[in-house]
Amino acid sequence: MDFFELAAGRRSVRAYLDTPVTEEQVQRILACGHGAPSGGNLKEWRFIVIRDPEQKLRVIDATYSRNNESNPPQEWLAEAPVLIAVAADLSVAAGRYGRHGIDSLVYLDCACAVQNMLLAACSLGLSSCFVSGFREHQMGEALGLPPELEAVALLPLGYAKVPGVKRPGAPVEDVTFFERYGEGPAAP
Repeated sequence: MDFFELAAGRRSVRAYLDTPVTEEQVQRILACGHGAPSGGNLKEWRFIVIRDPEQKLRVIDATYSRNNESNPPQEWLAEAPVLIAVAADLSVAAGRYGRHGIDSLVYLDCACAVQNMLLAACSLGLSSCFVSGFREHQMGEALGLPPELEAVALLPLGYAKVPGVKRPGAPVEDVTFFERYGEGPAAP
Protein backbone atom coordinates (compact mmCIF):
# COMPACT_ATOMS: atom_id res chain seq x y z
CA MET A 1 0.00 0.00 0.00
CA ASP A 2 1.19 3.51 -0.80
CA PHE A 3 2.31 5.34 2.35
CA PHE A 4 -0.01 8.30 1.77
CA GLU A 5 -3.00 5.99 1.32
CA LEU A 6 -1.94 4.12 4.46
CA ALA A 7 -1.64 7.30 6.55
CA ALA A 8 -4.92 8.72 5.22
CA GLY A 9 -6.77 5.41 5.63
CA ARG A 10 -5.73 4.54 9.20
CA ARG A 11 -8.69 4.63 11.58
CA SER A 12 -9.24 4.01 15.27
CA VAL A 13 -11.13 0.75 15.72
CA ARG A 14 -12.95 -0.31 18.88
CA ALA A 15 -14.50 -3.66 17.87
CA TYR A 16 -12.47 -6.74 16.93
CA LEU A 17 -12.96 -10.23 15.56
CA ASP A 18 -11.59 -13.15 17.57
CA THR A 19 -9.20 -13.98 14.70
CA PRO A 20 -5.71 -14.50 16.19
CA VAL A 21 -2.87 -12.05 15.62
CA THR A 22 0.33 -13.95 14.85
CA GLU A 23 3.57 -13.60 16.76
CA GLU A 24 5.26 -12.55 13.51
CA GLN A 25 2.77 -9.70 13.09
CA VAL A 26 3.33 -8.56 16.68
CA GLN A 27 7.12 -8.69 16.26
CA ARG A 28 6.97 -6.65 13.04
CA ILE A 29 4.80 -4.03 14.74
CA LEU A 30 7.14 -3.86 17.75
CA ALA A 31 10.16 -3.48 15.44
CA CYS A 32 8.47 -0.54 13.70
CA GLY A 33 7.72 1.05 17.06
CA HIS A 34 11.32 0.58 18.15
CA GLY A 35 12.53 2.12 14.89
CA ALA A 36 10.82 5.43 15.68
CA PRO A 37 12.90 8.56 16.24
CA SER A 38 13.67 9.57 19.81
CA GLY A 39 15.54 12.45 21.37
CA GLY A 40 19.20 11.55 21.72
CA ASN A 41 18.31 8.13 20.28
CA LEU A 42 17.43 7.09 23.85
CA LYS A 43 14.55 4.83 22.84
CA GLU A 44 13.19 5.11 26.36
CA TRP A 45 9.97 3.28 25.52
CA ARG A 46 9.19 -0.16 26.89
CA PHE A 47 6.60 -2.43 25.25
CA ILE A 48 4.50 -4.96 27.19
CA VAL A 49 2.62 -7.49 25.03
CA ILE A 50 -0.54 -8.85 26.64
CA ARG A 51 -2.48 -11.87 25.38
CA ASP A 52 -3.63 -13.50 28.64
CA PRO A 53 -7.37 -12.80 29.20
CA GLU A 54 -6.97 -12.34 32.98
CA GLN A 55 -4.10 -9.90 32.54
CA LYS A 56 -6.13 -8.03 29.93
CA LEU A 57 -8.94 -7.58 32.47
CA ARG A 58 -6.53 -6.16 35.07
CA VAL A 59 -5.26 -3.68 32.49
CA ILE A 60 -8.76 -2.81 31.28
CA ASP A 61 -9.87 -2.13 34.87
CA ALA A 62 -7.34 0.73 34.95
CA THR A 63 -8.94 2.44 31.93
CA TYR A 64 -11.71 4.98 31.76
CA SER A 65 -13.70 6.53 28.94
CA ARG A 66 -13.52 10.00 27.44
CA ASN A 67 -10.95 11.46 29.84
CA ASN A 68 -13.36 11.14 32.74
CA GLU A 69 -12.11 8.92 35.52
CA SER A 70 -15.65 8.40 36.81
CA ASN A 71 -16.68 6.67 33.56
CA PRO A 72 -16.52 2.87 33.38
CA PRO A 73 -13.55 0.95 31.97
CA GLN A 74 -13.18 0.56 28.23
CA GLU A 75 -14.42 -3.03 28.15
CA TRP A 76 -14.30 -3.22 24.35
CA LEU A 77 -10.53 -3.69 24.72
CA ALA A 78 -11.15 -7.29 25.84
CA GLU A 79 -12.15 -8.19 22.26
CA ALA A 80 -8.68 -7.43 20.89
CA PRO A 81 -6.53 -10.57 20.68
CA VAL A 82 -3.45 -8.56 21.72
CA LEU A 83 -2.85 -5.44 23.78
CA ILE A 84 0.46 -3.62 23.66
CA ALA A 85 1.14 -1.30 26.57
CA VAL A 86 3.74 1.40 25.99
CA ALA A 87 5.61 2.66 29.05
CA ALA A 88 8.20 5.42 29.31
CA ASP A 89 11.43 4.93 31.23
CA LEU A 90 11.62 8.25 33.04
CA SER A 91 15.07 7.52 34.48
CA VAL A 92 16.56 7.25 30.99
CA ALA A 93 14.95 10.53 29.89
CA ALA A 94 16.00 12.33 33.08
CA GLY A 95 19.56 11.01 32.83
CA ARG A 96 20.09 12.80 29.53
CA TYR A 97 17.65 15.72 29.58
CA GLY A 98 16.75 16.31 33.23
CA ARG A 99 13.34 17.71 34.06
CA HIS A 100 12.56 18.54 30.41
CA GLY A 101 13.09 14.88 29.51
CA ILE A 102 10.57 13.75 32.12
CA ASP A 103 8.04 16.52 31.54
CA SER A 104 7.96 16.46 27.75
CA LEU A 105 10.48 14.60 25.63
CA VAL A 106 9.73 11.09 26.86
CA TYR A 107 6.07 11.48 25.86
CA LEU A 108 6.94 12.82 22.43
CA ASP A 109 9.28 9.89 21.87
CA CYS A 110 6.69 7.33 22.99
CA ALA A 111 4.06 8.97 20.78
CA CYS A 112 6.40 8.54 17.79
CA ALA A 113 6.72 4.83 18.60
CA VAL A 114 2.94 4.51 18.97
CA GLN A 115 2.32 6.18 15.60
CA ASN A 116 4.78 3.84 13.91
CA MET A 117 3.01 0.85 15.47
CA LEU A 118 -0.44 2.13 14.43
CA LEU A 119 0.72 2.49 10.83
CA ALA A 120 2.52 -0.88 10.89
CA ALA A 121 -0.66 -2.58 12.13
CA CYS A 122 -2.67 -0.95 9.35
CA SER A 123 -0.07 -2.02 6.79
CA LEU A 124 -0.46 -5.63 7.97
CA GLY A 125 -4.25 -5.49 7.62
CA LEU A 126 -4.78 -5.15 11.36
CA SER A 127 -6.59 -2.43 13.25
CA SER A 128 -5.76 -0.58 16.43
CA CYS A 129 -6.54 2.49 18.51
CA PHE A 130 -4.40 4.88 20.59
CA VAL A 131 -5.79 4.54 24.12
CA SER A 132 -4.52 6.92 26.78
CA GLY A 133 -7.55 7.17 29.07
CA PHE A 134 -6.35 5.32 32.15
CA ARG A 135 -5.25 5.89 35.72
CA GLU A 136 -1.45 5.81 35.47
CA HIS A 137 -0.82 4.43 38.96
CA GLN A 138 -3.39 1.63 38.61
CA MET A 139 -2.13 0.82 35.10
CA GLY A 140 1.43 0.68 36.42
CA GLU A 141 0.34 -1.80 39.09
CA ALA A 142 -1.58 -3.92 36.58
CA LEU A 143 1.50 -4.05 34.34
CA GLY A 144 3.93 -4.65 37.20
CA LEU A 145 5.93 -1.53 36.31
CA PRO A 146 8.82 -0.45 38.54
CA PRO A 147 8.70 3.18 39.80
CA GLU A 148 10.88 4.58 37.00
CA LEU A 149 8.41 3.41 34.32
CA GLU A 150 5.16 5.20 33.54
CA ALA A 151 2.37 3.86 31.35
CA VAL A 152 1.77 6.14 28.35
CA ALA A 153 -0.47 4.26 25.92
CA LEU A 154 -2.37 1.09 25.26
CA LEU A 155 -2.78 -0.31 21.75
CA PRO A 156 -5.28 -3.05 21.01
CA LEU A 157 -4.39 -5.17 17.96
CA GLY A 158 -6.78 -7.24 15.93
CA TYR A 159 -8.94 -7.53 12.85
CA ALA A 160 -11.78 -5.03 12.75
CA LYS A 161 -15.36 -6.26 13.15
CA VAL A 162 -16.48 -3.14 11.33
CA PRO A 163 -14.31 -0.62 9.51
CA GLY A 164 -13.26 2.46 11.41
CA VAL A 165 -15.02 5.68 10.50
CA LYS A 166 -13.24 8.85 9.51
CA ARG A 167 -14.17 11.52 12.03
CA PRO A 168 -14.76 15.06 10.85
CA GLY A 169 -12.05 17.55 11.59
CA ALA A 170 -10.75 20.91 10.48
CA PRO A 171 -9.22 20.96 7.01
CA VAL A 172 -5.43 21.09 7.01
CA GLU A 173 -5.61 24.59 5.53
CA ASP A 174 -7.37 25.80 8.70
CA VAL A 175 -4.53 24.65 10.95
CA THR A 176 -1.54 25.51 8.75
CA PHE A 177 0.31 28.83 8.64
CA PHE A 178 3.46 29.94 6.85
CA GLU A 179 6.21 31.98 8.45
CA ARG A 180 4.18 33.11 11.52
CA TYR A 181 1.13 31.85 13.34
CA GLY A 182 -2.07 33.79 12.80
CA GLU A 183 -1.04 35.83 9.78
CA GLY A 184 -3.66 34.66 7.32
CA PRO A 185 -4.45 31.28 5.85
CA ALA A 186 -1.88 28.89 4.50
CA ALA A 187 -0.45 29.70 1.11
CA PRO A 188 -1.35 27.26 -1.64
